[in-house]
Amino acid sequence: MLTKDQKRELSIDTMASWALEGMEPDRQTVEDINSYIDGRMTLEEFIAKSKAL
Repeated sequence: MLTKDQKRELSIDTMASWALEGMEPDRQTVEDINSYIDGRMTLEEFIAKSKAL
């Protein structure tokens, strides 16, 4: 299980990678990432929600 700090660091790395690809997450995606970091959403829930978009 990842700690909150590990989740935050991985999220920062992921968004940096997206930026290098010219992609920018929308507001809802950023809110969902924050929900995952804070433990209000599991990674599985985040992935499922992202795929549904």
